[in-house]
Amino acid sequence: MGFCVFFMKTNIDKIRQLISTQNEANLALALQLAKGLGFPEELRDEFIPKYLWQCLEVEATPWLQTLKKLSFAQQKRLKTLPETVGALEQLEALDLERTGIEVLPAALGNLKHLKILNLKWTKISHLPPEIGQLKNLRELYLVNTPLEAIPKEIGALQHLQKLVIKAYKMFLQITTLPREVGRLRALEELDLSGTLLTNIPPEIGQLHQLKELNLGRTKIKSLPPEIGQLVSLEKLLLGGSDLEELPATIGQLSCLREIYLNFTQIKALPQQIGQLFHLEYLSLYNTNIHTLVPQIGQLAQLKSLYLLNSPLRALPPEIGQLSQLERLNVAGTHLKSLPVEINQLKKLESLSLKNTAITTIPPVITQLIQLKELDLSNTAIEQLPKRIGHLVQLEDLGVYKRESDES
Repeated sequence: MGFCVFFMKTNIDKIRQLISTQNEANLALALQLAKGLGFPEELRDEFIPKYLWQCLEVEATPWLQTLKKLSFAQQKRLKTLPETVGALEQLEALDLERTGIEVLPAALGNLKHLKILNLKWTKISHLPPEIGQLKNLRELYLVNTPLEAIPKEIGALQHLQKLVIKAYKMFLQITTLPREVGRLRALEELDLSGTLLTNIPPEIGQLHQLKELNLGRTKIKSLPPEIGQLVSLEKLLLGGSDLEELPATIGQLSCLREIYLNFTQIKALPQQIGQLFHLEYLSLYNTNIHTLVPQIGQLAQLKSLYLLNSPLRALPPEIGQLSQLERLNVAGTHLKSLPVEINQLKKLESLSLKNTAITTIPPVITQLIQLKELDLSNTAIEQLPKRIGHLVQLEDLGVYKRESDES
């Protein structure tokens, strides 16, 4: 055995002995010895990932440069990252969720292969301009952070597919969305719920690959006409926002399958809603909707329609044209009767009339042979149709009345 080989083996054995003591001082000495040996590959697994942070501090580049995933999740004492993080040339995923990170180093921009950056529940209030250098970034998450603004450099992320900047139970102090967001041509999901956004720039229409847009719990009162250019959009969430109206161009969203307008200030749907031939889910509960446009009957694929707790006074006869409708909830509305055309809803499985002023059920309701749930709780209905027994699929019939109503 040559002297060099013997020297190397002796020091590697010594390093392993030092590590085994689990003493911080010995660990520091072990790292210095390893550094003197050029960070031999056979020691990599002894230090990575258990002593990852210490390896970053001593710039153990030979061990780090092939690292593809790096996670400090749940380490709340972690306040910052060393500049040496920029040496992780092959890093693809960086997870800092629920850490105490307050600032991202400029060296972050050197991570040319980074695809996923998770900053959920961190203390980050600003993103550095170098964020725009992450040319291969696919997913960026900032949830419940004190982020104050979205930098314009975000528009340089040409491969970004998911941008999630949102808050639960609180509000992010973000009031504007930079126009540069329109340059995110690969974006498929944009979630800005729980922010203080008041408007959306017209450049939003350039996101032709966008499939999901979440603007729930924002201060947005209207959408720009360019929203109609989102030709791939499948899911639009505006629940809990200050939305007052939908633009007529909503009818151009030919791929749209789900719309959530619950807890908004919207009073009416545009006639163009009838052009959404692939729409399957429409949520309008706790809105100011008084009437439904006749074009609602053109939603040939609609399966779920929720109107509960809205001031809706009547269902249009065209409701009977919803041949695929499975769930209809009008509980808590101002309805006093049902149109006879309801008998055409042959696939209806659930119907809730709870807390309405309806006094009678049209006999044709017994033709809804797929009906499984019928909730008549707290209504003025005194008598069920004689042929109610024909509803052979019926599993749940709610006829509960409050005691105060019965006295």
